[in-house]
Amino acid sequence: MRDPDEVDTNFFATPTLDFGILVQPALQDAQSRLVFRTENLIVNEIQNFVPKDRDLEYPRLLHVTSGSHQVSSPITSPTTPDPADASKELFDSELLFQGWYPTLRKSIWILSKIYHLVHSAVFDSLAHQIVHLCILSLFHASTLLSNRSTQLDADLFLIKHLLILKEQIGAFDIEYVRPETEIDFSRVMDRFRSLSTAGFLSPSTLRSVVQLPVVENLLDAKDELDGKLRVAINGFTKETSESVVAMINGKAGVEKKEDEIREAATKFREVAENVLVNVQQKTQEYICDARTTDILVSAVLVSSFFWYIC
Repeated sequence: MRDPDEVDTNFFATPTLDFGILVQPALQDAQSRLVFRTENLIVNEIQNFVPKDRDLEYPRLLHVTSGSHQVSSPITSPTTPDPADASKELFDSELLFQGWYPTLRKSIWILSKIYHLVHSAVFDSLAHQIVHLCILSLFHASTLLSNRSTQLDADLFLIKHLLILKEQIGAFDIEYVRPETEIDFSRVMDRFRSLSTAGFLSPSTLRSVVQLPVVENLLDAKDELDGKLRVAINGFTKETSESVVAMINGKAGVEKKEDEIREAATKFREVAENVLVNVQQKTQEYICDARTTDILVSAVLVSSFFWYIC
């Protein structure tokens, strides 16, 4: 029971305001605007990017700046920004991004800018979209490059940029698996055929045609990137191995005379030595990493050897 003589001190207390509640609508509005702007950038700068001739001048673009060229310069960790360097861009497009394809530059730039500014779930969703579209653009650029340069340049261009993308997104915490919803059109024709038997005006038949099944595919940016990198490396190995054995008329496993087998083996060694030297130099030109270069060239050598003896 409250004492009637007790003074109500709360009456004279200074009222307090919850600033978190006050600024919450403004923050939500700012995030919505930021996400909208980011989506526009993704569509305009990555998805709908049309390369100019100067964007595909590889390997010349690898040697534009003086000094030693690196496969990629790891980005400054987005978890430790330095406010003192606000006047300097976190990502120097003239140095750090030198030699990178424009969509890759823009992808990493966008990720770096929104990493601290949006909710983690929103960032994960945007990051998956960015990585997916960036991969598609790199494969498209590789196809264009194969038409204007050599297939070897196109393959190494793709491997180089996928390796850079894999290294750079490692700085971001992208763990969320985003479900992708799509409509399954595989049974559309069967359902239209049912119209001829059940009648065009049957409500149940019309419903079965209109109501197509919805399928959800779980996508993970890092898994997708790893899979596409394997595809790129396998394509590089296959194309280069075929160039090694293209001039050989026979294989060791085919029943032939001893002189013909010896001639084919000699020709194989000569072609392999010439091609592999070029492959070694080209790989070092695109990917200045001794270990990665040795792995790629060794894969080509092993693949060529198995093609020869099979």
